[in-house]
Amino acid sequence: MGVRRAVLVLAFVLVVSTLWAVPGPVSAAPPTEYMDAGDENVTIGDFHFLDSNETGNLSAALYADLLPPYHENEGFQIAVMWPDEYEEEDPNRTVDVRSGLDTLEPPDEIIKVVHLNGFPFPARKYSWMALSFVVPVVGNELIVANVTTDEGSMNLSYPIEVLPSRVLLSAELDTPDGNWSGDELQWAAVPVLIVNEGGAPAANMVVDFRYDGRIVDTQMVSLVPPHGNHSTVVALLPINGMYVLEVHLVTGPGAPDRLANLTLNVTARPILDVVYVRADPTKIESGSTVHLEALVTNRGNAASTGQYVQLMVASTVVANASIEGLGPGNETTVATNWTLSGVGIHTVSAFAEGDEFAAQPVAVAVKERTPAPGAGCTLAVLMSAVLVTLVARRSRPAGRA
Repeated sequence: MGVRRAVLVLAFVLVVSTLWAVPGPVSAAPPTEYMDAGDENVTIGDFHFLDSNETGNLSAALYADLLPPYHENEGFQIAVMWPDEYEEEDPNRTVDVRSGLDTLEPPDEIIKVVHLNGFPFPARKYSWMALSFVVPVVGNELIVANVTTDEGSMNLSYPIEVLPSRVLLSAELDTPDGNWSGDELQWAAVPVLIVNEGGAPAANMVVDFRYDGRIVDTQMVSLVPPHGNHSTVVALLPINGMYVLEVHLVTGPGAPDRLANLTLNVTARPILDVVYVRADPTKIESGSTVHLEALVTNRGNAASTGQYVQLMVASTVVANASIEGLGPGNETTVATNWTLSGVGIHTVSAFAEGDEFAAQPVAVAVKERTPAPGAGCTLAVLMSAVLVTLVARRSRPAGRA
């Protein structure tokens, strides 16, 4: 085979799980069939069964998270499982697990797990250890492992084919916990990470982001390096009940392809919307009263909780109402009477808290007040009477010498 070594193991996890439960004490190692991945009692997560072996009182099995063939410069995990018969902790008991490619002999040995001194291994339980590798070369390889316990030593092996490196793209939410939450119908930025888990670079890509059955963004991605990522942000208006942001590769390696369906947690909220504003009448004389009214609807998916609605004349708030318990799809009105003074056009508008789409304002025309009917005639008659009286006083009495 030659010297073909994997990159140093990234991590290992030792897990003791209650997998094989048979009544009564265990007097011997379980038969090989209990190691088969088809037996749900000994399944290791999403790992696939590769090989098993048993000798005397010792047995072991080999699993992998990905089935061959593998690709150059890509990682995979193997898991080595063995049964334990001890019902009590034994301070003198040890276990060694080694695994590698082609051989376990120096200088090709990949890892040697330190002694697990005094670790409790209760009866009717399996212990398993997961090991991570990155395959460095193209060709045929052999996964090899060894488990050594107080009962003896057991070798495992499985042949694999390693193909040339490839691009392996996916997408995920770029948040600390992998989740995203936002309010419905509230513009939001959704951080997305485009990931290349393959050993070859991904270049010159066009990516579509689809939400609510339409494309909300299209982006050019020049390069995602091997085992690297590209961070971006998608702006959208979350809709209650529409929880999936689709990421589609339009052009580039492997296109067309859907890279991911990203789940968005959209929170329902009350959304008060002013449907219209009315003024009655719209033409008045200065000093007259006008009736102002706004129709408000809740186009959100949660009942209102005290959001305010304001009626305004120019920049003056003439009514301020708190809307409580208005259910989704329901309507209410906010109204007041207001006296307008000053000749000109007065603009009447309404604003609802959280409403991004203001209703069309209305105009009220105010003109000078017209004198009351008959008021001008009465004044003329009065002036005429005064004039007649003055003339009469200045005339001499008739018949005097």
